This record gives sequence, structure tokens and C-alpha cells, in this order.
Amino acid sequence: MFTVAPVLGGVDLLSATFRTHSYARHVHEGYAIGVIAAGAERFYYRGSERLAAAGSIVALDPDQVHDGSAAAESGWSYRMSYVRPESMVAAAREVDALHGSGLPSFPEPVVADPELASRFLEVHRVISASQCGLESESEALMLLAALLTRHARPRPAEPRAPHDHGAVARIRDALEDLTGPPPSLRRLADLSGLSPLYVIRAFRRATGFTPHAYQLHLRVQEAARRLKAGHAIADAAVACGFADQSHLTRCFKRVMGVPPGRYRRASRQVSFKTAPSGSS
Repeated sequence: MFTVAPVLGGVDLLSATFRTHSYARHVHEGYAIGVIAAGAERFYYRGSERLAAAGSIVALDPDQVHDGSAAAESGWSYRMSYVRPESMVAAAREVDALHGSGLPSFPEPVVADPELASRFLEVHRVISASQCGLESESEALMLLAALLTRHARPRPAEPRAPHDHGAVARIRDALEDLTGPPPSLRRLADLSGLSPLYVIRAFRRATGFTPHAYQLHLRVQEAARRLKAGHAIADAAVACGFADQSHLTRCFKRVMGVPPGRYRRASRQVSFKTAPSGSS
């Protein structure tokens, strides 16, 4: 089940059980926070494989490349929330009045905290179903405050870019143009001054993605923005460079965990709920 709760500026909520599904490598613009309710999940994060068993809290920082797959024969069930960076900063200021504009960070992506995990599951159910905005907002903010107090730290400084960062930046610029067909590997090599094989190696070392996976992820993210804005799935597929609607659907679920139709309906429902009185 995928819903969008009109709390904390809008929080995406996912409740799912996966047995054979696996996520492609991707990033979130905000924080991904959830609890494994049953089974176990394995995922890549910050250069190594992680394991989250039943009862674990998973807390991922924004813009960190990760994937996800079953680590048990039964798969895994979880409840996830996707929190905007500005909402997390606001919650951090509630916890510590001296907190500046920097983003908090969760140094451990898998946390054992049974009491808070149980509380998270209950709050997730509440804000998924509650019709009371005051209740949902209060519960969500108190939960974030507890999570930040117990497990967050100031975000560390970003590491310095590698020596070939200029070449990687040129490759990234070419891939971020979604208006035409994907550039060839030879074209990326010519743009960057690297050999085709080193293009793949350097780009993956710098971003966590191969060039192809990076552009596919950008296309999915742009499609998600268009679906939230009310665009038809077929139109979003064409605008974002997918071969057809079926191609978008396959790629979208591997990144977002839900089909584009369900994502669009949930996003549109919350936009209607929060529209000002008298708006069209």
C-alpha cells in the first residue's frame, strides 16, 4: 500500500511485502525511514552490504545510493516513510534550538531499538489512516524527535571529489539531458576524455551508479514528479524518454516499489485533500 500523508509538508508512506522483488540502485531526495516488520532485507549502502532483520529500524540519509532485496526465503515486510529534508531539519530544531540549517545524519543505517521500532509501526498505521490532521502531525513530529535524539548526529562534511571529478561532471551533465536518446558510451568517452571502460569505473566510483543506471534513475524521478503533478502515465513515459508505458512501469516499480498508477492516485488524492477551499 502506498499513500501520501499531508503531515510534515507531505510524507510518502509505503507498506509492503516483497518476496521476489528487488530494488534497483537509487537515491531519495529525502530521508527513508522504516521498520522491518517480518523477514529480512539486504541492501547496499555507503559501499557495503547491510542486513536488516525483523524489528530493525532502517534510517537512510538523503542522496545515498542503495538498493534492496530479500535476505530470507519468506522475503520481507516493512513499513517505510520518506521525509523531506526541510521537515527533518525543522524537527531537529525542535529537539535542539541551536541546530542550524545543516541536515542531521544517521550514522548507522540499521538500528536495534525495539521500543522505538514498535512505536514507529503504530504511528505509521495512524498517519496512514487517520482523518485527524492534529493527531497525525503530533504523532509524526514526536516520533521524529525521538528518532533524532536517540540515533542522529550532525551530518559529516562531504569527502573531497576524486581527481577525475571534472570528467565525471561532464558525464553527469550529458546524462541529465532527458530530452533525447541516451548518449552512447563512445560519446561519453569523448566528452570526458576517458576510455569507455574507465568511464564506467570512474562514474560508478563517484556516484554509485553505472552511467546507464544513473540516467534511468533520473528518468524515473522525473516521471514521478510529473505523475504527482497529474500527468497521464503514457504522457510521462514519452516525456521522460521511456520506450512506452510498459517500459516506464517496469522501471518505476524497481525504483519506487509501486506501479506508477498507484503512485499517481495516492499523490493526487493528497493534493486534492490539501487544496484550498474554492480552488479548481
